[in-house]
Amino acid sequence: MIKSFLTDFSLWLLSAIIFIILIISILIITHMEPSFINIPYHANRIPLLASIPISCGVLIAILTFLRERKKQIEENAQNRAKFYLEIAKDGFDEVYELLKDKNNNRVTWIRAARVLLQTRALSFQIKSDYYNKAFLQLEERVRNELYRVLSIAGENGEKEPLPPQFYYGIKDWSSSTNLTLDDVAIQVSNRTTSHSVNINTVPPEPSLKALSSKSIIAIYNFLEYPEDYVDPLDEIQEWEENWQNSFGISRGARRFVTHNRENYVVNGTLHRRSN
Repeated sequence: MIKSFLTDFSLWLLSAIIFIILIISILIITHMEPSFINIPYHANRIPLLASIPISCGVLIAILTFLRERKKQIEENAQNRAKFYLEIAKDGFDEVYELLKDKNNNRVTWIRAARVLLQTRALSFQIKSDYYNKAFLQLEERVRNELYRVLSIAGENGEKEPLPPQFYYGIKDWSSSTNLTLDDVAIQVSNRTTSHSVNINTVPPEPSLKALSSKSIIAIYNFLEYPEDYVDPLDEIQEWEENWQNSFGISRGARRFVTHNRENYVVNGTLHRRSN
């Protein structure tokens, strides 16, 4: 980074010097040199003519090089951004694949959380505005997909959070919601057992069933929209025209929007909104 900056600075400085020399040469040849340049009026100035095309050629070459160098840097930045975006897409897809079946496997959740954190960190490597917007779109897509996966349908068909028993890693968590968390914690805890140590068998190691708290926090923190999130719906203007004059496929929608805007319900009683 510093080396590239010094190279560009040196070339621009050299271009400025050559440009100044070119201007001074032209002024001297045309007898319009500044007063601080003391050259006799009848002095032979023809040799300076050779410096003009040389200076022009060098100046054009340097400016062309700088332009092509800037173009190459921008292309490299775009290629790197595209590369990191493709990796990010694979990472987000892997997180979804790991969790889409509503499993409560400790190892799987740790893997999903690590991949998620590593994938989100790739955003700092994407320097292109175009690809950064694409990255944000990927984030929002997987956020919505995980929100749908990490919830269950309630009695009225509405989305409800997974029960706390789920996170203890109990296999039949959907039918264990009547158990207290104390009961579930005891159920999944390891029992102290003794095994003989011999060369023919490998004694089992105790396994942890409860999900890692950090993996849970990492995933659910991601599901929350950031504070600086800009909702595109904020740009939508409300329908102001009369629904009675509406036509086409939006007629039902316009009637709903108008009615919902003008009324609200409290404890089963309809109220009119005051203007």
